[in-house]
Amino acid sequence: MPIGMGCKAQTAAIARAIARICNAADPPRPRLQGRVESATTLSGHDHLTQQRARHRVERPGILFVSFSPTPHGPTIVQIFERLFLAVNRWVLILLLAAMSVIIFTNVVMRYTTHESIEWAEEVSRHMMIWLTFLGAGPVLRYGGHIAVENLQDALPRGAAIALRVVVAALLFAFFGFMIWYGWLYMQRTMFQLTAVTQIPFAYIYSAMPIGGVLLVVHFLLIVKGYILERRFASDAHFDATASASL
Repeated sequence: MPIGMGCKAQTAAIARAIARICNAADPPRPRLQGRVESATTLSGHDHLTQQRARHRVERPGILFVSFSPTPHGPTIVQIFERLFLAVNRWVLILLLAAMSVIIFTNVVMRYTTHESIEWAEEVSRHMMIWLTFLGAGPVLRYGGHIAVENLQDALPRGAAIALRVVVAALLFAFFGFMIWYGWLYMQRTMFQLTAVTQIPFAYIYSAMPIGGVLLVVHFLLIVKGYILERRFASDAHFDATASASL
């Protein structure tokens, strides 16, 4: 036998022996049936049900485990509440800043030039009216308004919840009263002009119905927690307990 052919035969025999040893050391894996397992998860605050699918797929010698994405993010109501509160706050901030600048400028001019801005007092007074009605809603959501709670503290939980239902109904009725009569005042004062700026008084009285609408929206966002647990909104920018103690 030629030397080259003998080497090739020996090489092939060695390769087959190595293959048999590898197959003996690596026993065949059992086949895995592809299946889907579903699990239900609940998000903490909103109790939204999400379905998570777990897929197990067989490949030669490899086990792949994949999870379907489960996005977690704010709901539409939470996004609306955040934007609504931010707009309400910034309107209050701008009104208060403008009123402060007008009053401060008027006082400085009065003591330095012995003259004052004619419309400063009237405009600042109207701004204060708007600040009162636009700011009532945010204070309500944090529980900052004056309230007498001795009765519901003395009642058992069921009776206290029933009492808070009555309180909530009375509040909504009062807000509706504000909106309705504010609209009537706007109609009656549309042609009455202010003394200095000569604008219709309806623009001033419109703070009442607009403030009533804001109160309704703010209270709707917290009414469930208020009735069931007497819980108001919490925020690092406002502490109702500290404000009530002043």
